[in-house]
Amino acid sequence: MTANQIKLAAAIGLAAFIPVAYQWKVSSSEDRSPNASMSAQQVDLLDGTPKASPVAPSSPTQSASPRKAVLEPRAPGDWQAQRFRFLVADLSDEEWKICRGAAVTLKGSDTPAELAVPALAKALADEEWQVRKETAPALATYGEEANAGVPALIEALRDEEWHVRNASAMALV
Repeated sequence: MTANQIKLAAAIGLAAFIPVAYQWKVSSSEDRSPNASMSAQQVDLLDGTPKASPVAPSSPTQSASPRKAVLEPRAPGDWQAQRFRFLVADLSDEEWKICRGAAVTLKGSDTPAELAVPALAKALADEEWQVRKETAPALATYGEEANAGVPALIEALRDEEWHVRNASAMALV
């Protein structure tokens, strides 16, 4: 009796699962389709600014959805400039791990010095020593362009954490 009940439960479960899985597949493919209907406003996903759509919505109740937004073509270098701005903004994030990660990423990146150096110099005053420790070598990678950050590095030589003092001394060398 138990084997028959197990087989019956499995058959009912399978019969209920197939239509649900099919519907899920259809609805998720509609969201990703490049020909999905455009909303009343496009949202530029890079900077979050709404843009007027050339196509009117199919119904008056249709709302703008960032998921279905279509990006306008951009110049090839724009994504890099946006990436640099986000990276520099991450240096002042509330979460110290994000700040530390941004400093580590800036250490070997090609971010322009005029964007990175002021933000790195400011990050040398962060409350978390892990952020300050990674910021000093990142600042040093900019060489002579990092002269604006030298006073912050000198101040970091008096830091309470030896890790930060060591990294600052190495950066000044």
